[in-house]
Amino acid sequence: MATEKQNSINLLISPNDKEVMTKEEIIFIDSIPSSETLVLLSSNNNIFLCHISNDSFKITKKLVNIINNPKSKINSCYFCNGNKNILLLFCDELNIIEYTIDRGYISHIYYNSLGHSFLFKMNSQKNSNPQYGISNFCILKDQELKVWNTLKYNKSNVLCVPDIKCFSYDSTGVVLYVSGKNSNNNCFLGVIKFMNEYECKEIFFKTLDFVEPVVEIDYLDIFDNNIFMFDKISNNIYILKNYPINNFDFSLPLNKIICPKLFVPFIGEKTLYEFGIICVDFKQKKKKYYKFSYSTNRVTEGEIDLDIKETFYFKENINDKGLLLTFDNGTKKLKKYLI
Repeated sequence: MATEKQNSINLLISPNDKEVMTKEEIIFIDSIPSSETLVLLSSNNNIFLCHISNDSFKITKKLVNIINNPKSKINSCYFCNGNKNILLLFCDELNIIEYTIDRGYISHIYYNSLGHSFLFKMNSQKNSNPQYGISNFCILKDQELKVWNTLKYNKSNVLCVPDIKCFSYDSTGVVLYVSGKNSNNNCFLGVIKFMNEYECKEIFFKTLDFVEPVVEIDYLDIFDNNIFMFDKISNNIYILKNYPINNFDFSLPLNKIICPKLFVPFIGEKTLYEFGIICVDFKQKKKKYYKFSYSTNRVTEGEIDLDIKETFYFKENINDKGLLLTFDNGTKKLKKYLI
């Protein structure tokens, strides 16, 4: 099997900053690629704001004990829809805290929004400039999907959908795809469009009659004009075009050894006809890629040389390259891939 090398850049931290980071273990990364801004969260509840420049990165600000509660643990930390002045802090008491950096101020808390198991996505995930200036985020827990707007004032829960197994924004950030099972145990796909910060409407709904009842779709991604689904029970990848939705174009059973924890989609060499998916299994340290070609109706596979750690950041980009950042706690190096 062929092994494909992936170009990478090692981003070194300045010697003084490296000394500061010696006693810190970074557990989460978020980034704003357009402004080369980076946030690192440590296991000590410390937050480091950084700036990336060429082949290095530098700490610009350190935030310590900003939630003023020694019993509360911050599990993850996000720039709120690409706003480098606002952080969303996900805490172990299941609350989301909104923190304004320049004022050092907690302005809002989304109470009891998280669960012990949940899925989170912001609508700037794939497009840093969502249409119409609409900004929101989704939390999926206990098969219930809730969407909150992120207005400066009048924040509200604008959507609540039951019986959802997985979801994905499209590249515009204003269209949401949802998938689940109805009362007859049939898979369905719904498409919801946000008209403004407060209103949305369902523009498409279809029962996927071609999907076997035993299939449990638990991962969904919209990449370019493709719908990517994964069934963790059978370990199958399913690909179909966004329109018309009549059947799967590709059905690919993965090796049972590979149980992906991370999917990284990428554009193929023939932009209109090819795209690919990198599957990463952190436990088995397996990294494989699959390229799907609509011109030949064939799938090619191979191994890929990526040094991906548990602490990583990935942002899809439809027209160019996806950005993947990984942090090595041993060397305090940040590795940058364009995929």
